[in-house]
Amino acid sequence: MQFSHYKIENNVPFRVDSEKLERELYRVIENFTKRVKSTIQRYFLTITLCWIVLGLFAFLLISSLTFWINPILTAFSLGLFVLGLFAYYVFHRFLIIHKPQKYRMMCEEFGKLCHEAIPYPSGTPQHHSTMALAYALCADYLNGKEYSYYSHRWFSRYLSSPLEILSCFLFWKEMYVLREILLLASVKEYLDLVKSDPVNLTYHSQLANGYVLLSRLYKDPRSEETNEELRWIPKKRYDAIVAEKYRHTAERAIEEFKIISSYAPDDPWVHAQLALSYRDLALPFEEIHACEALLRLCPSDRDTLHRLGTLYFQLGANAKGLEVYKQLCHIDCGLAALLIAQYGCAPSLQTDY
Repeated sequence: MQFSHYKIENNVPFRVDSEKLERELYRVIENFTKRVKSTIQRYFLTITLCWIVLGLFAFLLISSLTFWINPILTAFSLGLFVLGLFAYYVFHRFLIIHKPQKYRMMCEEFGKLCHEAIPYPSGTPQHHSTMALAYALCADYLNGKEYSYYSHRWFSRYLSSPLEILSCFLFWKEMYVLREILLLASVKEYLDLVKSDPVNLTYHSQLANGYVLLSRLYKDPRSEETNEELRWIPKKRYDAIVAEKYRHTAERAIEEFKIISSYAPDDPWVHAQLALSYRDLALPFEEIHACEALLRLCPSDRDTLHRLGTLYFQLGANAKGLEVYKQLCHIDCGLAALLIAQYGCAPSLQTDY
């Protein structure tokens, strides 16, 4: 983690101990994650106790109907069970409304603690960028925590996978909501940073990265190209609502990259980020334009050549794909062989017979 080494106070620059600032922010993040864990476990324990009480009421009702056939006891047991169901329903609805508010309050308190730990004056660009970084680091620190609530070193490797699934099933929503609140707060700080100097390309770049981090939260984990086996993922983690959030956030990131590209058309990084964003949004023609612009700046980029040739073959532009293949043969024969294997992979017309 890198911090700016100077702040301005009364127009006099003096040095800031970035290592001390880093340690202080990580201390705040660790305390926040501990509080998050205790809060979530407290909610889970309360729900578990409610289910235990309901189970006892149900057992009493069933027993009164089978073993102790007594009208008074049966009526009393039925009344307790119905009252317990009603109380649980009211409490559950209360939690649905109260928990997000509680998490927002916790994140606001986290922001206040970071605000106190950051030595830069409030409202300055350094303050906004450091606050945004603190929110993003905290969200990253929570990434994957939903799988670890039931992990323990003495559990055998045969139980670790089922326990990870159980832990994720119970706690993924809490981690998702908390990370979303933190990343949205990070984006807001970057927006304030851009508003302080709208023509500063560095600020637009930081805002674009903020949107990219937020889009990764919404991105379908199954679409990640990795050789590692994916952990169990609940279906609601990639439903239509999350997919729409992902598209909206990725489009915001693309707009920021376009702004940077208009001011810095010769920056390869901008075109690479645009190509990745278009790829995630399944916009092949826009991705082709970004890859072509990147190759004009970096004609020997083997990965971009391979991706461009793949897009050409997928869209049926075989002549252009073969031109890219010839260029790639002079750079990387292995990638060229993988590329030519996709020749003719464009969707073919289907017969009705």
